[in-house]
Amino acid sequence: MNPYYTILLLAFLILLAILLIRYVNNAVDKEFRSLAQAAGDPGYRKGEIRRVDALLAGSVPLPPDAKPLPGPEKGVRGALPPALMALGVILLWGAGAVRKDERLWLYGGAAALAIAGALMLATLRRRKWARTARLLLFRADLKRMDNDRIGAASDLCELLKLTPWDDSAWAELSDDLAAQSRLHEALEAMETATRIDPRYDEYRMVQASLAIRMGDLDYAEKAIRNWRTVDAVDRDDPRVKIYEAALQLARGNRDDAAETLRTVLLDHDDHGMEFLDSDQALAEIRDMLPGRTT
Repeated sequence: MNPYYTILLLAFLILLAILLIRYVNNAVDKEFRSLAQAAGDPGYRKGEIRRVDALLAGSVPLPPDAKPLPGPEKGVRGALPPALMALGVILLWGAGAVRKDERLWLYGGAAALAIAGALMLATLRRRKWARTARLLLFRADLKRMDNDRIGAASDLCELLKLTPWDDSAWAELSDDLAAQSRLHEALEAMETATRIDPRYDEYRMVQASLAIRMGDLDYAEKAIRNWRTVDAVDRDDPRVKIYEAALQLARGNRDDAAETLRTVLLDHDDHGMEFLDSDQALAEIRDMLPGRTT
C-alpha cells in the first residue's frame, strides 16, 4: 500500500470521526431554546411543550429493559473511535512500508478500523436515548413552570430510567413529589441524590426539612448531624442553625429554639436566604425571627 495514500486516508477518517462525534454531541443541544423565554411567556412555553410532545412521539419508544446511559465520567469514550482509526491506518501504513509480516499488519489495521466503526455506531445508538433523556428533562422543566408537578415528576421518572446516576434529576424529582405532599417518596428520592453526591450539602438540608415536615425528628436530627460533616459546609453556616432551631421547636423546646436563633447573625434580606420563605418546615421559625411574619 502506498504510504502517501495511507496518510491521506488517515487524515480523512480521523476528520470524519471528529465531525460525526461533534455532530451527534451538538444535535441534542440544538433541540432546545431558551428556558428564560419560556419562564416569562406562558404561550411560548405551551408551544414548546407541544413541540417536545411531537418530538418524543416521533422518537424510538423507550424499551422497558433499556440500559442506563453511561454517566458523564465515561465521556472519554468519545476519543476512542478516532484513536482506533489512527491506529488502524498506522498499521495499514506499516503493511506497505515495513514489508515484513505484512498480513499481520493488515489484519491488525482492519480489526482496529472495524472496532472504531462499531464504537461509532454504538455511540449513535446511545445518542438516540440521550436525546430522549434531554427532551424529557426539558419538558419536565417546562411543566414545572406551569405548576404541573405531576407531569414533571412523571417525566423525571422516565428520565431516571436512562440516567439513574443524575443526582440533580433525583433532587428535582424530590421537589416535585414534595409539592404533591408525597413526602416519603420525596425523601427517598433525596436519599438517592445524596448517595450519588454526598458532598452536596443542600441535599442534607432538604432531607432535614422533609423529615421535620413528616414528624420523623430522629431522622431530621441525623440528617442535620450528617450535614455538619460535609466538607463544603461552613461550621457556622446559619442555615444549619436555623434547621437545628426548627428541630428543637418541633420537639417542643421553644426556649432552646429561641436561644439557637439568637446565635444566628443573619441579615434577613440577604440574597440566598429565600429558603426561609419557601420551606414549610420553617413556618413557625419565621415567626420567631425579628422582623419576619408568615
